[in-house]
Amino acid sequence: MMGVLKMKIKNINFNIMFSALIFFCGCEDKEVDSSEELNLGPISVTTGNVNVSDFYFDLISGEETESSDLWWIAVKTEGDYNMPSIFFNEDLDVAVYDDLLFGDVTELPSTFLDHLETNHSVFRYEGSYEILSYNMEIHKVGVTYPDYVYVIRYSDMNKIFKVQFIEYLSGVTVFQYSEV
Repeated sequence: MMGVLKMKIKNINFNIMFSALIFFCGCEDKEVDSSEELNLGPISVTTGNVNVSDFYFDLISGEETESSDLWWIAVKTEGDYNMPSIFFNEDLDVAVYDDLLFGDVTELPSTFLDHLETNHSVFRYEGSYEILSYNMEIHKVGVTYPDYVYVIRYSDMNKIFKVQFIEYLSGVTVFQYSEV
């Protein structure tokens, strides 16, 4: 009789410990899932040196990619003087805002179509909205308007991002982005 009682107590202890283990593991997974949902702010990207090789970036994966893969933003050189330029994939809709703060863009602006630039060459070297420009006075390339916000929509995937180009130094471009 004593042996059966000890066996039942061991089974009860095992069941309690097993239930506690399941409970704590379940809670831990929940914590990880909820922390992934937190918006930790914009993502900052520092490109490779465009004087060494072209740079292609996929905003969805958050990774550098190849020209043959899906890319949203590219930094390449062009022209006789190999000037650095920003390229947006032609499948994207890109609108330029000089009157919005990056942090204030939380959804597709109602004026998106009014600010839409259908000809993406305007963002490249010598374009009307060139992002990187050469300053003849100091003989240096820099971000033309670091306060501008570019809202990018890829309607095939129902994705919207905001991008801001921060700095260009010795072939390296720094920009920040966030999904809207």
